[in-house]
This record gives sequence, C-alpha cells and structure tokens, in this order.
Amino acid sequence: MRGVPETTSPANVDFWRSLVSSLPGTAVLVFDHDLRYVVAGGEALEQQSMDARQIEGQLLSEALPPDRVAIYEPAYRAALAGEASVLELVSLNGERIYRVQVAPITSAAGVVVGGMSFAQDVTDARHADRELRESERRYRLLAENSSDVVMRVRPNGVILYVSPAVREVLGREPDEVVGCDRYSLVHPDHRAELERVYDQASSGERLAFVVTRMAHASGEWVWLETSTRAIRDDAGSVIEFQSSSRDVTARVMSERALRELEQRRDALIGQMMLSHDEERARIATVLHDDTMQVMTAALLMLDRLSMADDPSALREATIAARAMLADAVERARSITFELRPQLLEARGLDRAVEMIADRVRAESGCTVALALALPRFRDSDEWLAYMTVQETVRSIARRGGSGRLQIDLHYDGTYVNGLVRYEAAAGSATEPPLGLDLAAERIRLSGGHLEVEAEPGHTTVRFALPARRREQIPV
Repeated sequence: MRGVPETTSPANVDFWRSLVSSLPGTAVLVFDHDLRYVVAGGEALEQQSMDARQIEGQLLSEALPPDRVAIYEPAYRAALAGEASVLELVSLNGERIYRVQVAPITSAAGVVVGGMSFAQDVTDARHADRELRESERRYRLLAENSSDVVMRVRPNGVILYVSPAVREVLGREPDEVVGCDRYSLVHPDHRAELERVYDQASSGERLAFVVTRMAHASGEWVWLETSTRAIRDDAGSVIEFQSSSRDVTARVMSERALRELEQRRDALIGQMMLSHDEERARIATVLHDDTMQVMTAALLMLDRLSMADDPSALREATIAARAMLADAVERARSITFELRPQLLEARGLDRAVEMIADRVRAESGCTVALALALPRFRDSDEWLAYMTVQETVRSIARRGGSGRLQIDLHYDGTYVNGLVRYEAAAGSATEPPLGLDLAAERIRLSGGHLEVEAEPGHTTVRFALPARRREQIPV
C-alpha cells in the first residue's frame, strides 16, 4: 500500500484503528520491520476470541502459536521486501475460513515502512463453492452413468455438455456433439415441436416433454422422449437448459403396430359381419331354391297319390316322393353341418375333416387323401381348425376341378399344423384360391399363420394354429 501514513506515530495508529473499525467481518494486522504488531482489530479477531489490544505491541512469535508463525513469517518478510502474497487458512478453532492478503506498506517516497495482513471471512463463499462443486460432481456422476442422454445447452442453442450415453443411443462421441446447435440432429419435421418445448421451459414450465426423431450416426432415425428445464440465475434469467432424453423407438413402434392391429381388427370385424350376412343369404337361397322346392314338389306328388287308382303308378310316385324328401333331408343336413357340425362336437376334428373329404369326393369327383393324427382340443380351437380346413377346401374346390386333394393335420404339442394340397388332373388348369384373406387374418389374430403357394397345376396351403388339449384345460 503506497502513500499511507507512517505506522508508528500515535496519529497514524489512530488512522489504522479507524480503518479497521470500518471493515466488518475482517481482521487487519499492521506490523513493522521487527514483525511487531502495531495495529490490530476487526470483527474477525473478536470472533476468534482474540483481544486486539493485547496483540498490539507483541511480536508475531508472541501473539500467535508456532504453527501459525511458520505460515505467516515467510509472507510477512516477503511483504517487508516489497512482495504481496495471498493465503487461505482455517481459523484456530477450525470453524471459519479466511482469505489473508499480506502486502507491504510504503511511504509517499516509496519506502517500505511496514506490512499489513488483511483477513476476510470467506467461509460462506467456500461452502457455497464446495456445495456447487459437489452438486456438479453428483450431476456429472448421474449423467455419465445414466442410460439417458443428458445435455446442457446455452440459451443461444449451443450444446455445452452431452453425457456418454450418446454413444449407445445415437452412435456418436460426446465431443462430436458438444459445440453443435441443439437442432442439428433433430428431424426437420420435429424442429417446431422442440422449439415449443424450449419456449415452454423459458416461460417457467418446470419440465417440458416432447417425443422427436434424432439422427443416429448410422443414418437411421431414433425416437427420443426428452424432458427439458431451464436453469436460472439469482435474477431469474435463463443461463442454460438441461435435458434428459431416452430411447423410446421400441415403444413408438409398438404403439404404431398396435394402432395398425386395431385397424386390421376393425376391418376383420367388418369382413366377418359381411361374410356372416353373405352366408345367411347363401343358406336362405339354398333352402329356398333347393330344399323348399324339392319338398314342395314332394307335397304335390303326394296330392296326386291321393287321387291315383293304379297301384303301379301309386308305387312309382311313392318311391319318387321318398327320393325327393331324402334329397331334401340330405341337403338340410349338409347345410346344418356347415353351420355347426354335431360330428365335430361329438367325435372331434378327425371325423369332421373326414366328413369334409366325403362331401368333396361326392360333389367334385376329386380323389382325397387324408393323414390325420389329432387329439381332442378345446371347443374354440377345434372350431377354428375346422373352419380353416373347410374354407381352404371350399376355395380350392371352387377354383379347381377333378384332381387329387391331400389333407394332412398333426399336432406338435403347441400348434395344429395343417397342409391342404390340390393337384389338378392332367390337362386341367388351376387358379389361385380366393377368399382366404379372412381365414388368414383370423388365424393371425389367434397367434398362428397361413401361407399360400400357387403354381401352375397345383396349389398348397399351409397353416399353424395354437391349440390346447382338453386335458390341459384347467377345470
């Protein structure tokens, strides 16, 4: 300190005491070339239960313990040699931290006439610094060990920090991302959404969320769910943004698949309702055009019988009427079997499929080969398998003609595996089966699958349906 009064005169001592009393929370010690304290004072001395009046006039070695003398003496002598220094010490009672500046005192002529030790209590500031460093250490520890990508972004959009998780999530090194603009990796379609999130955080919303696509180093787009908050200073101004992003690609894809499944389910329900209406119309037509007409004709024939006198004509008419009625009964039985075959409920899938084969032989003249080895299943599984075989055979028979039909069904413990293969007779043409979309969708929703292979001369349909034996069903 240059141009200050001499330290030893009474007037100058009063100057220093006045200076010390005007600086709360500090301690000032003025010493001469003998390392004798000329002036001592300040609240910091009182906080340490030290009497300033007793210190004045004492040598450094008399006023302080030896361990403190060893610290202060080099700094004091450096000050008397014209060099300033700064120390940071813990108080004698270990409760406070002080920043001590030791400087020379020079006269107006530039001569070092003494030295001054100025101690300032920095305990609160150091504790705040320590808490801040500890907070930053914990934050970095959490960020660097989290599976989420943690970012710190300046208000101008420049990325300050990104956690190591960016390697796993986006295939990029942290250094590659730091310094980039916050929008540089965002899909163009989502930039406006991310801007909205930063605006919400800036306006005071505690946490703002958004789901966006970010560019992976491989060139693919990754769906990330990001939460963002604004960090403010004591004045309330935003000093940075902190965000945490997690990979939700699998969730987004699952949600999309679920929506598509629901759409397909709705379409399937519509198709099933339409198919149900068409089936009812077909059965009504068969009953009206075939069975009812046959029965009406039989009734007319019976009316004629009641008026016949010739025994021979009566016998012939009776036989014809019986044949007509038998045909009507058979047609009605066939329609009933298609709706809900009693044989399926009573004897199982093997016998019901054999009945389908018998009908195909009778109606189309196909040669039918069967390979069936099935236990009994719960009713819903048997019905689904039966409907699949029936619709497949009906579709092939409708598009084909005479030829050879093969039906193989076996159970592997989990699935009923089916094969329906049609080979056209020599010189006959085949067309791909139609009308299996509904069956394929119904099987898929049950957890199975259906495949169709159609080539000139033959058609093959393979399917697998999950099924449970009846003895496996809890009672």
